[in-house]
Amino acid sequence: MTSRAQLQRWFITGAKPTQEQFSQVFQSFFHLEEDTLPLSKIEGLESLLAQFAGLTADDVAALIAAHNADSASHNIGTIADFTAQFGD
Repeated sequence: MTSRAQLQRWFITGAKPTQEQFSQVFQSFFHLEEDTLPLSKIEGLESLLAQFAGLTADDVAALIAAHNADSASHNIGTIADFTAQFGD
């Protein structure tokens, strides 16, 4: 896979990228409908899943029910509220 730095060098002002270089731009990115995202590439997934290790189906159902019952769990409000909660 071609690095982003290399891709940028091919497309600086005045450059004339080749057909192959142009093609490499598109080959360098994940395509939602054509590619499979390896679970190993999802940052933090292992530690997130480790939190649920050993839980029963009933435990998970109770966690989901508690989340759904929390009126603030999906109430972000305005963009300013979202930014305050999650950052830019």
